[in-house]
Amino acid sequence: MKWTLQNRLTLVVSLFLLCLMGTTSFLSLGMFKQQLKGIIAAEQQLLLSEIAGSLDDKLSLAQAQLVASSTIVSTEILASGDTAQGFLDLRPGDLRSLCLLPAPQASGDHDDGPGL
Repeated sequence: MKWTLQNRLTLVVSLFLLCLMGTTSFLSLGMFKQQLKGIIAAEQQLLLSEIAGSLDDKLSLAQAQLVASSTIVSTEILASGDTAQGFLDLRPGDLRSLCLLPAPQASGDHDDGPGL
């Protein structure tokens, strides 16, 4: 094959366009990654704010209910954890979810897996 001026010029222009397309694709990929990370961070921040706000509302409601029920709680009820938990279980609303006593442990052998 003879390397004429037309063949050499075609080769140079083709290589230049190939390099230009490669550079453009790498720059586009980099910008896409950067924008995707920004969007993910913003969505995570929004989700975290919503969860924190919901948790704050639930804690404020439970505190208000505890303060309201503190006027009717006697010292006899507070003397025992079982009676205090029973008092909370009888209250309507979110006070039932408050647990003053540790969860009971199941008796018997525990299977922790092989070799443990």
